Amino acid sequence: GRIRLAGTATQIIGGDGTGQFGNLTLDNAQNPGATLTANQTINGTLTLAGTTSLFNIDIYRLRINNGATGAIATTGGGFGTSKHIRVNAAAPTALGLERYITSAGLYLFPLGEVDGTTNKYTPAEVNINTFTDDGYIAINPVDQFLQTVNSPYNNMLSYYWRVRRRDFASAPTVSMRFTYDNADIDGVENTYVPGRVLDESPFTRSADG
Repeated sequence: GRIRLAGTATQIIGGDGTGQFGNLTLDNAQNPGATLTANQTINGTLTLAGTTSLFNIDIYRLRINNGATGAIATTGGGFGTSKHIRVNAAAPTALGLERYITSAGLYLFPLGEVDGTTNKYTPAEVNINTFTDDGYIAINPVDQFLQTVNSPYNNMLSYYWRVRRRDFASAPTVSMRFTYDNADIDGVENTYVPGRVLDESPFTRSADG
C-alpha cells in the first residue's frame, strides 16, 4: 500500500518532526505539489508521479530510510526542472535530503530549488564504490558563493552542495557528481576546478578532480 497525494492545491505535511510514511506518491501538479513544515521520514519508496511533481522540503529534513538505490522513483517522465525535491537553497543550514546507504551502487539525490520564479534542477549523484557498513548521507544545495573562497568572487560557480555523513563505522569510498544550472556560472566556465572544503575548524580546502 501507499499514500497518494493528489489535489488542486499545495498539500502541507506538518507535525512535530517525528512523522513517518511507508510508501508515498506525490501526484499533484501544483507548484509545489506538497510542502513540509516539519522533518519527515519515508520508510518505503518516494515516487514523484506525472509530468510535474515538485516536493518542497524547504529547510526541513526528508529522510529516506529505505536503503535501496531506487527508493526515490519517478513515473510519467524523468526528474528535471518540473520534477524534483525542492530545497530552500537560500538557507545554507537547511537539513536537506538524507538517504540511508546499505550497499555499493549509485544513489541519486534529485534536488532542486526555485530561484525567484525559476525552477532549477541541481541533483547530486553519490556512487558508493566500496561499502563496509550502513549509514546516512545528507545533501542540500546552496545558491551562493562558498564563503571560504577568495574574494573577489571571479570565475567560480555561485552555487555549492553541503554533504554530511553519519553512523558509518567505517566511511565508504565514494565518487560524487553534481549538476548545476547555467544561471549560476560566473566568469569563464572552462577555467573551473572542482574542489571541496572540510567543515572543521580551521577549515581545509583542496582541488578535487
